[in-house]
Amino acid sequence: MKRDGGVAESSMMAPSRARSLALLQGRLDVPIFLAASVALLYFGLTLPVVETSGFLFWHDTYSIWWALGDLWDQQEYFLASVICVFSIGFPALKLLILAFLWIGPLTSHFRRELLTHIEFLSRWAMLDVFVVAMLVVIVQAGTFMDARPREGIYCFGGSVVLSMLATLMINRATAKQR
Repeated sequence: MKRDGGVAESSMMAPSRARSLALLQGRLDVPIFLAASVALLYFGLTLPVVETSGFLFWHDTYSIWWALGDLWDQQEYFLASVICVFSIGFPALKLLILAFLWIGPLTSHFRRELLTHIEFLSRWAMLDVFVVAMLVVIVQAGTFMDARPREGIYCFGGSVVLSMLATLMINRATAKQR
């Protein structure tokens, strides 16, 4: 079909239209990974991440949420804020952006820009897991104290892994959309 100038419509550069990857791809794995990642993040924050014990009578477990509240009660506002940003803020923001990338009617250019921001957030996602692992190693070094990782650290790590897989799938779907 020709337009007034004699140029075929198919050869004209069409502007990039806003489309939802969820509608274009019709896949269920990405929303399942995102939902599972949200659930694991919740459990990773609320379940104990480390269990400490010393001598015969002393035994305690710590969750990220509990540690955050305890730091705030002790007026350690800076440290509580850092833990809140890196343990709750970055992972939650990353999951929200990933969900928006999947269901939002975005242009491929804007979607690629958001994916670059996700890469930045992903660099910080494992910081909390690293800190808890270091805590376990430090406590293990003591002769009168023992520390063991608990289910919360595995849930938090699982959330990070699932969000990384969702990011990879969204990235590949965005590359196909071009």
